[in-house]
Amino acid sequence: EQLLELEKEFHCKKYLSLTERSQIAHALKLSEV
Repeated sequence: EQLLELEKEFHCKKYLSLTERSQIAHALKLSEV
């Protein structure tokens, strides 16, 4: 049960970091143009 919670948390953080990364990349592209 605890392992499932850790996995869920990991996936949430992974998803968040991916979203943040894409947002930063998007912002950088916008500032470049």
